[in-house]
Amino acid sequence: MVVVMGVAFVCTGCCSLRVPPPEDDAAPVVAVINMKGSVDQSEVSSTSTIKDVKATKGTTVVIWGKAQNSEGGVQHFSLAVKDGAKTLYDVAMTTAPDANGEVSETVFIAGSNGAGGIGNQQLAFPVISGPITVTANAVNFNQMASSLTVTYVPTCPISSCDARGATLDEETCSCRCPSGLPPCDGVQGGACCELEGLHCCPNEGCLPQWQDCCRKACTFSGKCCGSYCCQRDQTCCQGGCCPAGYYCCGDFCCPE
Repeated sequence: MVVVMGVAFVCTGCCSLRVPPPEDDAAPVVAVINMKGSVDQSEVSSTSTIKDVKATKGTTVVIWGKAQNSEGGVQHFSLAVKDGAKTLYDVAMTTAPDANGEVSETVFIAGSNGAGGIGNQQLAFPVISGPITVTANAVNFNQMASSLTVTYVPTCPISSCDARGATLDEETCSCRCPSGLPPCDGVQGGACCELEGLHCCPNEGCLPQWQDCCRKACTFSGKCCGSYCCQRDQTCCQGGCCPAGYYCCGDFCCPE
């Protein structure tokens, strides 16, 4: 039998079996299933080698808990989610043999009622700055227990910076130059212009200190007029450069 409650359900009769004597039983295998979120593992169980999950910083993770024992079923299952010392969720459930003396091989926790039991509130949490820990505990009918602790580690979506001279700021997940500014976006792959004695001109790249942030065609004898490079004896105008003897009248160059 499957009892469905919104997004939460508990499988209380899947693959029903009878409770064996202790020597034929086994401790449940517990698992945390990642239903949603940018993470590097879809599921972690008590038999997994790696129990740390890398989660993209800022992602919201939605989890389910699962406990399975193909030998003698699961009597008690609990799931707790903590952000540091703060408890976000603490859900527990207990099963009992049915009228035929049979128990369920597998149980799930997929939501909370906000009062310690299962319900339709998703087990969702954002991974922002500190690690999130999820602890799952399960016990069979012969009181054989198993537990699992999964740690969600916030990770930047990029692991290194392609920009020349830039380093990754783990707090903001952005590339920064020694000055604290982002790499110049006018350079292929980016660069920290100050390391080369240059200055950054957005969309153009690293230019000599004497050169205005305009088109790279601007030379020492030129001057920047908006997006145009004009000669020093020319007049800046909205439509371009007015030659000597002309002045700017609106979008046109008019003779003096």
